[in-house]
Amino acid sequence: PETSDVVKLAGRDYVLADIVARNTSLFNISGHPAVTVPSGLAPSTGMPVGLQIVAPHWQDELCLRVAVAFEKRITSLTAPKGTTG
Repeated sequence: PETSDVVKLAGRDYVLADIVARNTSLFNISGHPAVTVPSGLAPSTGMPVGLQIVAPHWQDELCLRVAVAFEKRITSLTAPKGTTG
């Protein structure tokens, strides 16, 4: 894989597609509508954190409505004090 396709987690290199698939493959297989939205920054590292929203089958609109409502509640993604990034 190209360098841009590799991420380092806990000092170990992983192929990015493998890491992403850990969180999404279940819903790709089951057919449930799912969306991920930014939910803030980790206090210890300042790294972005996401929230994955999953709805029942055929409830795509519900999934998106929940995501939009959640995004409207998030006011800022500013890094916590004492972190770098």
